[in-house]
Amino acid sequence: MKLFNIITPLIVIGICFFRNHTVYALHIGTLVGLLIQNRFTSFCQIAYEKYLHV
Repeated sequence: MKLFNIITPLIVIGICFFRNHTVYALHIGTLVGLLIQNRFTSFCQIAYEKYLHV
C-alpha cells in the first residue's frame, strides 16, 4: 500500500506532463508528501505504538 501511495501521484503527474508538455501542480507540499510522509508515518507508528491502543 505504501508504494501505491507514492506511485499513483507520479503516474498522474506523468500522464498530465506527456499530454500537456508542462507540469502545473507539482508544489513543495507534493514533493514533501511523496518523499517524507512515508518515513514520518513509519517513525510515528513505531515510536508511539505503546501509547496508542488500537
